[in-house]
Amino acid sequence: MEIDTSTELVSCVYAKLKENIEKYRNLVGRPLTLTEKILSGHFHEIDDTNFIGGKDYVFLKPDRVALQDVTGTNGNASIHAS
Repeated sequence: MEIDTSTELVSCVYAKLKENIEKYRNLVGRPLTLTEKILSGHFHEIDDTNFIGGKDYVFLKPDRVALQDVTGTNGNASIHAS
């Protein structure tokens, strides 16, 4: 499996991660944990309301997915969506 990675794709991904992390940090008003940075960086959309744990849903938009099948073979999937 060949995965195309261009400098433009990487630049866009990192710009969106930075934007989302800054938005979420401003929303919660405190420093973020590593887990919060990873998850908030991949939020599909961040609105102005805070999330309530155990009650609200979030939608994630990952740029890549690593997977392993039942035979132990590893694979990567690059997700190219606008």
